Parts: sequence; structure tokens; C-alpha cells
Amino acid sequence: MNNSIAYWILPDGEIIDIGFHTHIAYIINNPELFNTAKEKITELYNQFDEILPVEGKARKIIIIDLLKKRYIRIRQYKNHWSISLSKWEKKSQSSLSKWSQIAMTIPNFGRYADVVISTIDGKKFDYSVEDLNISKQI
Repeated sequence: MNNSIAYWILPDGEIIDIGFHTHIAYIINNPELFNTAKEKITELYNQFDEILPVEGKARKIIIIDLLKKRYIRIRQYKNHWSISLSKWEKKSQSSLSKWSQIAMTIPNFGRYADVVISTIDGKKFDYSVEDLNISKQI
């Protein structure tokens, strides 16, 4: 998917706007941000006989591994934001509150856009961008 906005939130809370790139392509092109090496990624793709940056089995393993390490994956779809994370906890809530301030400024999508949060254990949570803005709730 490369026709919608996407972000990574790093474990330290830094928000990376990856523009219209796929999450896996961004990892491949910036492995140091994800504490990995391009060779390690290539090796995993080779194990599954997949070509970089195909969104197949290798990609799924890489993304899940990053989520377990507290990276947060965000993608804008036509009618909602999709957020993938390890678990819905205070630290991720704080990071998403900061991200929501960015998301609220996006024209024609802003504060009332739906957000679907999915955890790696299969839980789903539904919010709006505005709901995630903790500073507004205080």
C-alpha cells in the first residue's frame, strides 16, 4: 500500500512520518532505526523465497517482531486509521496521544476520523483520533 499516509512510532516515542511508503520498505531502507541490518532482512526474505519488499510471510514476521519491541505501526486507509501495536498500555497511549495531535491536522480526515487499534494477541479497540488525544481529556 503506497497511496496513503503512514507512520512508525519508535519505542522512545519518536514519531516517524514515512509518507506514502510501505512500512516494510521503510524498514529495509532505514534498518538502523529498527536495530537491524539489511542483510538480516534479506536473509529472512530468502528463507521464504520472497523478493524484497513483497508483503508476505517475511514481512509479517518482521512487523510482529517490531511490535513486540514496542514499535507502533500506523496506516491511513480510506475511512479509518489502522494502528498495530504489542499491547494497549499507558506508554502506547501516551505515544498515540502525541500522534493524534498530528493526525488532527490532516485535511479531510482530522479529529473525527475512526481509529482501529489491533494488538498482536488479536484484541481490537475502536476510537476516534480525538479520543486518543489525552491532553484534551485532562
